[in-house]
Amino acid sequence: MLFIEKMGGHNLKRSLGYAALFTTSLAWLFLARSSASAQGLTYVDANDGFIGTQTLFPSAALNDLEAIEDNRWGYRENFGAEGPGGRFIYESGGVASGVEDAPEIFQTVSGLTPSTSYDLYAVFWSAGGGANWPIRTGITPGNLTLYDRNGTLDGAVAGIEAGSAAWASPPTSGGTPIYTEADRIMYLALAGTVTVDGSGQANVYFDDLPNNTANDRSWIDGIAYVASGSAISLTATIDRNTGLLTLSNGTSSAYDFTGLSITSTSGALDASSWLTITDNYDEGTIGSDPWEVTAPLGTPAFTAALTEVQSAGAAGPSSISASQSLSFGSVWNDTRFEDVTVQLTLAGGTTIALTPTYTGDAHLLGDFDNSGAVDLADYAVFSSNLLTDVSALTQAEAYLRGDMNGDLVVNHSDFISFRNAFPGSLAEALAAVPEPSSGLLASLIAVFAVGRCRRKSNDGSNHLNKPSSPQLLTRVPPMTRPLLFAVLAFTVLLLTTASTYAINVNLTASNGFGSTSFNNAAGWSNGQAPSAGNDYFTGDFILRTPADGGSYTFAGDSLTVNNTNGYPQGLFYKGTGNTGVITIDDLILDGGLISHGNGLGDLFQLDGAITVASTSSIRAKQGNIDILASISGTGGLIIETSDVPGDTSIRLVNLLGNNTYTGDLTVNAGGVLTLGATGSMTFNIGSAGVNNSIAGDGAARFDGAFNFDLTGASATLGDTWQITNVASQSFNDQFNIPGFSNLGDIWFDGTYTFNEATGALSVAPAPERLALRVLSNGQVEIVNGSTIETVDMNYYEIHSSTAVLSTSWTGIDGAVTASDITWEQAGGSTASLIAETNLLGSMSFSPSDSVSIGQAFAGVESDADSLEFLYGVTGSDDLHTGFVEFVTVAGLPGDYNNDGRVNAADYTVWRDGNSPDDTQAGYDLWAANYGATSISEANSTAVPEPASCVAIVLALSLAASKGSRI
Repeated sequence: MLFIEKMGGHNLKRSLGYAALFTTSLAWLFLARSSASAQGLTYVDANDGFIGTQTLFPSAALNDLEAIEDNRWGYRENFGAEGPGGRFIYESGGVASGVEDAPEIFQTVSGLTPSTSYDLYAVFWSAGGGANWPIRTGITPGNLTLYDRNGTLDGAVAGIEAGSAAWASPPTSGGTPIYTEADRIMYLALAGTVTVDGSGQANVYFDDLPNNTANDRSWIDGIAYVASGSAISLTATIDRNTGLLTLSNGTSSAYDFTGLSITSTSGALDASSWLTITDNYDEGTIGSDPWEVTAPLGTPAFTAALTEVQSAGAAGPSSISASQSLSFGSVWNDTRFEDVTVQLTLAGGTTIALTPTYTGDAHLLGDFDNSGAVDLADYAVFSSNLLTDVSALTQAEAYLRGDMNGDLVVNHSDFISFRNAFPGSLAEALAAVPEPSSGLLASLIAVFAVGRCRRKSNDGSNHLNKPSSPQLLTRVPPMTRPLLFAVLAFTVLLLTTASTYAINVNLTASNGFGSTSFNNAAGWSNGQAPSAGNDYFTGDFILRTPADGGSYTFAGDSLTVNNTNGYPQGLFYKGTGNTGVITIDDLILDGGLISHGNGLGDLFQLDGAITVASTSSIRAKQGNIDILASISGTGGLIIETSDVPGDTSIRLVNLLGNNTYTGDLTVNAGGVLTLGATGSMTFNIGSAGVNNSIAGDGAARFDGAFNFDLTGASATLGDTWQITNVASQSFNDQFNIPGFSNLGDIWFDGTYTFNEATGALSVAPAPERLALRVLSNGQVEIVNGSTIETVDMNYYEIHSSTAVLSTSWTGIDGAVTASDITWEQAGGSTASLIAETNLLGSMSFSPSDSVSIGQAFAGVESDADSLEFLYGVTGSDDLHTGFVEFVTVAGLPGDYNNDGRVNAADYTVWRDGNSPDDTQAGYDLWAANYGATSISEANSTAVPEPASCVAIVLALSLAASKGSRI
């Protein structure tokens, strides 16, 4: 029975204030679909000619007996679809070493209609999980396109699941269509379109990826063809301008399905605009729907999933007919996240996953109101949400409130992103807005003062010898015993006690697939499983770990990995899962290799203690290696390249222990080293330029601690040590240096400075920084204490752990009457955190300049210890840590605004009638004291530099009349 519903003029109210008008027509079939017409893809199996007609060429590139490491396409039986010779596929790269480069081959299909155009597809397989088996294909030799299962390989196009395609003659196994097998899925890759000549034949070319591995091997099964221009599967589209999601069936077959799931990992779906099958397209009434919605509850404007299923009592599966389309309404909220997936559960139980094509104008980053332009209205949205809590929102909703980077926090990094997204044309139009001049700012600086000042820097601040072998204890037999008995007894005693002596045990053969000598006697020179009292050596052989998810401890006294022949020899991880731990209490690396040789999802956790005796290597070839063990020694250590050298998010070597290792660590190109938050590295600092280091052409991320041993370090101004020099390196929020103060990207201990930007340690004073001057009357100023540097500030934030900030502070605009758009206060400011941003320019602080931000402090002197001052500058995406000083000010005649100075601002207070005496006498008092200040010249015009603070802290502590520093 055919059920048709026509929809016209359906107005959808968008959550952001605009509507979309669309019309759709749908043909909807509710009984099992009729047999499909004989159109669609036709499968042709690849054949090397050993049995049946050869279709795969050239023969020299094929191994028709087995798949071995010979740089040819190997034959694998009992896999894939059936052909005349049985079930088999052709493989490159599935060999033990995982390294093979097979040549380009081609398959010929015959029996096509001359002068007719066809779309030709390669049919290939890929495993799931961490594997991604690619294929290169095309219709012209040497000009091939790379495909994989999900489009994640560099330059790859995602294949189409064969099970989602419309087939006239599908691939089969035992007469049944085959699209999946174990954990493997069959995919289609468009090779191209050809017009067939008089021979009725066409060729499709295949190739692998050079030097591929077992996780990115290539499996060829055959080819498929269809009349050119024919749709082979369902498609989904999203109109960016309206959010409208449409499912279309351009094939010649209907699709029966029983379940629908629309998902967005960022939560960009609008349930209130969803046109469900349940309430719009099925044939039942509201009370007896064959379909029912399972998620979400209610109709939230932002959600991660829209799902519905066919009810158990429905008459039969629903269908989307050939050449028909189905609209699900304006379910997508226009944001930077284009992450929607549509999944249909087919009547047979298999699923089709569709990634929509997005049409219409692309979203402009920072266009929060979706007006089509990034403008001041968007800046107002950002400012009003700066510092607000958006952690309970979806990523998509948080983005529309200013969370540019998707971390569910609206902060300085989002300000930088928005500022970078702001169009230059508008910035130029507003460039004429004058910034506060240095002269005006200078007029606000006090020249003389009395009182006391406290200032603080916001720093946030050998292989063990084994016990000697047991002594051989013998007991001389009584002289009355026969001599022969004595000799025999002594011999037996020697034999029985010999086993108590420590011996060196060597591995004599590599562990094969599925075997291990880690806790087994196989391969060891003494013929016994590892045991206490013995030292073990791998030599140039493979020592595999047990091939399961359990935890194991090596039973020998020590294990020395000393192979000299590279991967996969040495210690070779073959465990599974992510919970098992391999513990080796005394692991010695003496020129050998530790490597990960299992799946991407299998975590190699190595605990115990490691000594690097000579230059050795660690290779996270196929998955992450977490080194829980502490590392010591002075030999070189190399982090080698992984299987996917371009991806720095996987296949990492993570150092998580407290390491006293002082050798040179090298990260090769394609390798990734991370120092976890629980880990630490030690650097032995000597005379200038003498130190161990971390360097190389790879990538490194540091979250843990750097411990500098400065015992033998020189202290001459300008001395420098290159600590890290990795091609791609970053220092993250948890990075720290014990004993050093954190000044943003600079660490300082009074003598030595470490710069994250350069990775260098040097003898140098801390850099010039802005300071936050907090007056005892609650007034707060930002001061440039430098005598030589100008600072261009475009952002600041003030933190208080005791919540003594005022959210009614005037800010920079209030202090210097700047344009309304120059500085914007954060809408999420609280007593614990306030901030201001400058979108179009910056506040320029010349040496000794200062500016008041008004009554921002509501605490007492001790609360100044709770303050932290951070600011951003033009040309940098980092936040810098400034200094904080507290100043006690005494009352001054004519100081009507209590800022410790008698200046033009006090005249304004008198003029407006807000002074204690608004008569002529009040004016005369102000005029007579104009220029007076309660802040000493030394404390107001030249904030001491950090190095000076360290040098004079003792003197200041004795000068009670001057105050104390914090």
